[in-house]
Amino acid sequence: MTASARTALAVPGALPVAAWSLLGRFGFAMTNLSLLMYVAARTDSYAVAGSISAAGLIGTAAGIIAQSRLLDRYGPTRTLLTCTVPYALLSAAVILAIDARAPTLPLAVLVVVQCAALPTVQVASRAMWGRLVPAGPVRDAAYSYEAISFEVCWLLGPAVAAVLATWLWPGSALLIAVALSTVGAAGFALTAAARSHRGPAAPGTATAPDRPADGLHATGLAVLLVATGAFGLIIGFVVVGVTAGTRDNGEPQLAGLLLGLWSITSVVSGVAYQRAPWPRPPAIRLPVLMAVFGLVLVLPALAGGTPVLTVAVVLAGATLVPQVTLHNTLLDRLVPPRRLAEAFGWMTTAVFAANAGGQALGGLVIQRYDYRTGFLTAAACGLGLAVVVWAGRRHLVPRSP
Repeated sequence: MTASARTALAVPGALPVAAWSLLGRFGFAMTNLSLLMYVAARTDSYAVAGSISAAGLIGTAAGIIAQSRLLDRYGPTRTLLTCTVPYALLSAAVILAIDARAPTLPLAVLVVVQCAALPTVQVASRAMWGRLVPAGPVRDAAYSYEAISFEVCWLLGPAVAAVLATWLWPGSALLIAVALSTVGAAGFALTAAARSHRGPAAPGTATAPDRPADGLHATGLAVLLVATGAFGLIIGFVVVGVTAGTRDNGEPQLAGLLLGLWSITSVVSGVAYQRAPWPRPPAIRLPVLMAVFGLVLVLPALAGGTPVLTVAVVLAGATLVPQVTLHNTLLDRLVPPRRLAEAFGWMTTAVFAANAGGQALGGLVIQRYDYRTGFLTAAACGLGLAVVVWAGRRHLVPRSP
């Protein structure tokens, strides 16, 4: 019988880790939109707000990589507690600076530093499952839970941020996001599981049978980063394409509904995948899912209209959580325990960077042609990168030492 998330959460020490990481992850998901809306409200300029938001993403990406290395070296307790106080103080300074309408450049620099200090609970949480849960179906279920919770937070976090910033004081969403991130990180750092992890994994740590004890499968990791980059790239295309498509079809109010439906479908498919994953090996499943992801995006390119766009969004959304689950499972087999958090950090950064690139490139294509051409470009990129991962699939199956 396939292990469920309930089985993974029943492992001693797992439930507090999951609860605190969910709190911190929710604050993380609220942060970028909260920052953008607060700056836009104070400056009345989306150009300034967009530049400050981009500065936050740059700082976040740099912080994820740096903190991931510290997580591997010193463990989550020292790393996260070291970041929480500076992050809270820097966030207070950012809120005051925005309220005072500080000049754009100094504010952008301050935001870069603030977001670099944002505690990377999501990376610490992913890496912790390799220590808490034995290799096999239960660990796969744990990674599936991670993917589902990530998707739920990214579905609800921005929505909650928008409601708070609109209905209350414009800075309230950012204030609450900072509080959730800080409290979640501190709570996670003080769990028994986190405190027991003080550095590189000991020889007795529960690792996958085929995961290297000392070496790094660099080629396999490169192939996996192509897959995660493709994932982020296509999501960026879809977000812009759905927004433009509903506008061109005369129904712009449906953009948010379709993107919400995309996330809901992703969560539902993740639960179904957790109960009955495909019988094929993960190295085969991943490029096939990537190809399906790309193929369904051909639909709105071939036929316009909101109904076709809705069908494409539903079908594409069904591939999301299974892909993220496979990313986590395969990374666990390709990277030694002492470098797992760093590798998760690189993978997260690849998704964020590719997502930004997908939104930028998608916007350019749609501006130059139309949204249908944007979806066709996304499909071509997705299918092309799926072929690359298929060609390198043997590297995703490391040899046993």
